[in-house]
Amino acid sequence: MRRLVFWSLLASSLAVNLAIGVQVLRARMNTMPLMRLLDLTSEQRATILDLRTAFLSYRAENTRKTSELRGELGRLLTADAPDRAAVDDVLRRIGEQQAALQRRVVEQALAVRAVLTPEQRPAFEALMQRHLRAGVPMQQPAPDDLHEDQP
Repeated sequence: MRRLVFWSLLASSLAVNLAIGVQVLRARMNTMPLMRLLDLTSEQRATILDLRTAFLSYRAENTRKTSELRGELGRLLTADAPDRAAVDDVLRRIGEQQAALQRRVVEQALAVRAVLTPEQRPAFEALMQRHLRAGVPMQQPAPDDLHEDQP
């Protein structure tokens, strides 16, 4: 009897955990405007999610490096006798990091666009226009998206 109860509880626990995992994954994918807007094939969805994972990894590393440079800039600016050449060098390196990220955003948009069919591209391009104009990442709602009825 105890074994039956144990295995029943274990099976129930596994089923609940699986259901929660599916809901979390579904919610995560539904928060991506692109996934909501387009009727993607499973292959397109997988490719776009792979591209997104690679981009988010790049962005995190870029953010880490930029943060380190800003910390270095802060140390330089608070020194008793700030070294103007060193400050200018750090500012240049911060600018390079920001430019590299902007280039990577463009590459990401082009890579995603290449995955889409010609029929899917207008919706993606409109989404991209709103997000780039607003300066928000593609996986977050743009300010205009907050006022639209969400499906």
